[in-house]
Amino acid sequence: MSSAETVSPPATFMKGPLRKYEGILYPIFLYAVSLLIIVTGIWVGKNYVARGWEYVSSDTTQVLATMWDAKRLTSIATEGYSWNGDSHKIQNIAYFPLYAVVEKILGVAFSLSNPLTLLVPAIFFGLLSSVAFYRLARSLLGETSARMALAAYLFYPGNVFFVRAYPVSLMNLLAILALLALIEGKIWRAALWSGIGSAAGPLMVFLSLSVVIKWAVDQWAELKHVPGSMGAKIARKLPLAAALSLAAFSGFASFLLYQAVAFHDPLAFIRVQEAWEKSGGLLQRVYNFFFLKNMVAQHHPAHFVQAITHGSIKHMDMHVHYLINLFMLVVFAGLLWVERKAVPWHFLLFALLFLGGYWWFMASVSGIKATVRLIYPVIPVFLGVGVLRERHPELARALVIVFAVLSFLESELMIEGYWVI
Repeated sequence: MSSAETVSPPATFMKGPLRKYEGILYPIFLYAVSLLIIVTGIWVGKNYVARGWEYVSSDTTQVLATMWDAKRLTSIATEGYSWNGDSHKIQNIAYFPLYAVVEKILGVAFSLSNPLTLLVPAIFFGLLSSVAFYRLARSLLGETSARMALAAYLFYPGNVFFVRAYPVSLMNLLAILALLALIEGKIWRAALWSGIGSAAGPLMVFLSLSVVIKWAVDQWAELKHVPGSMGAKIARKLPLAAALSLAAFSGFASFLLYQAVAFHDPLAFIRVQEAWEKSGGLLQRVYNFFFLKNMVAQHHPAHFVQAITHGSIKHMDMHVHYLINLFMLVVFAGLLWVERKAVPWHFLLFALLFLGGYWWFMASVSGIKATVRLIYPVIPVFLGVGVLRERHPELARALVIVFAVLSFLESELMIEGYWVI
């Protein structure tokens, strides 16, 4: 925290008796602002943007609840998983089960044919994540910087998934809760949250891995001061290590077990990824990984300019989302560098592992990808905006504004069937 912030307390958002509820009311207020950006973008899109090649319907709630992968997630809740062994056909075994489980539970009392039933959980989890993130940010940053970090989190391009029937807001919430538990020294609680999260999406296993590594490092530091053979001391910790690892990876392990029992193939969810146009063999993917082939070698800026100059956006959506994706990865790298000494090392470990796994996905799949949403759970980078605010406040404000503008752009194009997220 900067000395200037220590000397001059920030202006409070709430006055009088409401002041003690600021930790809840302020994130709710800012969450409402983020929803306003999304809704405004959707309205502009429906009224002023030509229909794209993935246009679904004029019914906004139906689009938000069923467009793209959302319908496959819901099919898990209504029909169960399916896998016929054909890795070249998109099947719902590719998707992790947690959000479908939430939908299934809601389906006991409400009709899953009602799009609102599918959307309300995402909106609710997004709201909870905003409150939890603000608590996390205030525990590590000054209050004003925590507000800036919260704004960056809520205005991030891809925040439209707060109102889409996707597990994004749920994954964000679970990642935040796990990180909060870590800084509070509650490792088993962190393992619980990360274990649940590992059933929400494949990249969430890097949160689980970070929790286990954090525990292992702490145990190693402790054992160095305990007399006796290090081998014997480690052996005594192995049962505890196994239990913690099982808890941290419980959701992922359960999904593997289910596939083994139901389809006699615990890795069916990996095999089906070939339906998204795998980028050759292992060596080709390694080459793509190190030379950024699926990111910067496709002349996206030139195609984007050509689409604009020809007065049509019918084919520019791929270039828009690739450019935004590349921009966000550069921003994420910069923010991680800025905050490298301001946040716990295991926060940075989680971010780097998650982004590394994501980058491998980018290298492995050549087909079009809705990508920006996949790195939304990298929560530590948003804390970096708060750290940036303490050093370069104007730059931090500008970055948040850019986030909001891109969020607006993505919302208006998404609703009309452009694959920009």
